[in-house]
Amino acid sequence: MNYDLTEIGKRIDMALSKKGASRTTIGKILGVGAGAVGRYIRGESDAGSVGLKKIADYCNVPMDWLITGIDPYEKKQIETQLSKNAADFSGNIITLSGEEFAHIMHLRDMPEEDRKGIMRTADLAWAKAKGLL
Repeated sequence: MNYDLTEIGKRIDMALSKKGASRTTIGKILGVGAGAVGRYIRGESDAGSVGLKKIADYCNVPMDWLITGIDPYEKKQIETQLSKNAADFSGNIITLSGEEFAHIMHLRDMPEEDRKGIMRTADLAWAKAKGLL
């Protein structure tokens, strides 16, 4: 999955500001200089998974939020709304185009982990389109 380093950098900056931490302080925790932290914040460089975990732990924010911008609590609310919407469609007969049917059949043939990842992505795209994010 491809993540937007600029957006991650903005969230790093927000987390550091909220914590009241300087670039020098977080740089020491990460084992890099303040300049490297600045590049993370501007989205010019990737802090990596270990660096993001250290930043999340130090700033007391969810690592998922640093990466995706979605708070786990918000994610749970979205999943609840999606479940309610799915319940609204149960029992209704719908017509699918050939392309839609083909996509569903491809999903059914995928390994479960891949299928779950695609479904999560689709759920998030739906939530964004509906203004829930």
